[in-house]
Amino acid sequence: MFTSELETREFSSYKMPERYRNIAEKYLAEAQTIFGNDLLFFSITSSCAMDLCIDGWSDIDVLIVTKNFDLEKNKLIHEAGSAHDIRIALMLLTQYEFEHNLLDDKTRVVIWQLRERQICPNFVNGSLSIPYVTLGSIQNDDKTMMPTYLHKLRRLFWEDTKNSKRPIIKMLYIVIKMRLRQRERIVYTYVGAFQQFAKLYGEPEFDILKEIMSKSKDPSPEFLAYAQNVVKMLCVGEDDT
Repeated sequence: MFTSELETREFSSYKMPERYRNIAEKYLAEAQTIFGNDLLFFSITSSCAMDLCIDGWSDIDVLIVTKNFDLEKNKLIHEAGSAHDIRIALMLLTQYEFEHNLLDDKTRVVIWQLRERQICPNFVNGSLSIPYVTLGSIQNDDKTMMPTYLHKLRRLFWEDTKNSKRPIIKMLYIVIKMRLRQRERIVYTYVGAFQQFAKLYGEPEFDILKEIMSKSKDPSPEFLAYAQNVVKMLCVGEDDT
């Protein structure tokens, strides 16, 4: 399968706040200016691409593929992203890395979504061979990476939790999604992930949207207790009962 077989999507068709749309559109223009003809592929991914953006919470996740590796141009595109008032989470790959499946676990999920046509690129220049990524290979990635993400999450508990609500929620969301994928339950929203996890374990559902939308940067005591309980469940083998 090749990128030329995919339809491109205009930013105007996304159900996201206008300020998100404007930044995504501007970032593509900045990438085109910086990389010129070396820019082969540009796509927003994750919640914004799935029309599931949470205003003020969601990042703008972007996958860019370039023909060559150019350190100065790479630095410029990262600087361009950091200048916007909404965080741009950039995955930047060369054509060789992309076509030879030299991807991290998060990017492999994006490639699977592209192959399944769950998301569409915004810009394609030429034809890239899309790596063959299956749900089974993603599940294998999850088994390999779960200890790493659990360790990162536990470190957030060990450290001062002041101002840590966002990183704890994000890391817990990743861990829960990975666990659900082992049971072939694919979710793309915070609410959906926490609902499915509660059903899987017969536990009360935590109102994660209320936690996300609260103005405090500190996690609530209730959320910390919930998150720590989830980690305990996954670390002592109760997930196999």
